[in-house]
Amino acid sequence: MGGWGHGHGHLSVPQDDVALLVRRALRVAHRAQELVLQEQAHSSSRPAALEALLVDLGLRDLSTLVHAGRCAWLATAVAQTLPLPPRFVWVVRSAAVLHDLGKLWVPPRVLSKPGPLTERQWQVMRRHPVLAGDVLAGLPGMDEVKDAVLHHHERFDGRGYPHGLKGDEIPLAARVLAVTDAFDAMTTDRPYRRAMPVERAIRELVRNAGTQFDPDIVDVFLQVLREQPPPWWEGREASLH
Repeated sequence: MGGWGHGHGHLSVPQDDVALLVRRALRVAHRAQELVLQEQAHSSSRPAALEALLVDLGLRDLSTLVHAGRCAWLATAVAQTLPLPPRFVWVVRSAAVLHDLGKLWVPPRVLSKPGPLTERQWQVMRRHPVLAGDVLAGLPGMDEVKDAVLHHHERFDGRGYPHGLKGDEIPLAARVLAVTDAFDAMTTDRPYRRAMPVERAIRELVRNAGTQFDPDIVDVFLQVLREQPPPWWEGREASLH
């Protein structure tokens, strides 16, 4: 992967961009619910309730909501590259914004622990896709989004969670989200570790293509990074080629 250049350092979002990413994440979620309303004509309280949950999550852990905003940008760029209908792009974008919603019910001492999690704490953390799926299961028109959120921690080799799905058993939107979620997590500071340099994160994606990740999605994602560098990479575009 030498063509990616050197000296990328760690990905970080300038302070001025944090509020913008949060607003975009909330706007995407709200627009997703507006589309559901148009299709299903259900209660107008649904969008406000979902947005309120995201606000609560942001107040509890702003970094999680900012992460959702970045994942939404990355996952949407990947989805738009695939030869699939606009509905798929909507599903991927909505799932990216909502994929960590279940962390609202993870205890703060686990969510923000400044060190490695114990096995028991990991069991709690691994519940978050199921918890988010339970919330989304009650929203008409959101079945595909719910499935993507529920399965975004499945592995291509069947060793993921919560259901151990493998290969094409995993919804395509979840396979897209798995790659973008992992990349942004690796290249962002977490309470228990420093961010990984971009080059190393790319090597990890390539190394785990076919085991943790869908190899075809990894290929498309790397193409996106080359051709459409994310806006928070301003000034780094030349080093990607």
